[in-house]
Amino acid sequence: MPDATLDLTAGVDLDAIPADGLLAGKVGDADVLLARWTDDAGRPQVSALSAACTHRGAPLPNGLRVDDTVVCPFHHACFDLRSGEAVSAPAIAPLRAWAVTVDGDRVTVSASPEPSPRQPERVDNDRGVTRVVVVGGGAGGFAAVERLRRVGYDG
Repeated sequence: MPDATLDLTAGVDLDAIPADGLLAGKVGDADVLLARWTDDAGRPQVSALSAACTHRGAPLPNGLRVDDTVVCPFHHACFDLRSGEAVSAPAIAPLRAWAVTVDGDRVTVSASPEPSPRQPERVDNDRGVTRVVVVGGGAGGFAAVERLRRVGYDG
């Protein structure tokens, strides 16, 4: 596991972040993980997200990276590494995010998290759906309703 005492506000080399993995570090007292990818124009992009699962606090640097997501090592909650959004139960709350600057081969993370979690893109209701029925009141049903609300469904 990478060195979780690495001060990300002091900056790290872009190459220190595995292209298909994660890099753990600190921003103040907060445990933060970095993930990198390449955008459509071929430019390196990096996200800085809280390193603990919002479901039970499992250390996400110990999780499995699958494409642009990380799977929690405890209960397999899944988070989008670009936005921090919780994309599968049992987690429903997104990860906190920090602003990241990529300057050449150097990556720095802001000292404070962004004021609120990043919001997912709003979903267009082009079919005129006015009602959704969720069967079951367990974690899956709750996660479905929570996600509908976060993407702007107001039915």
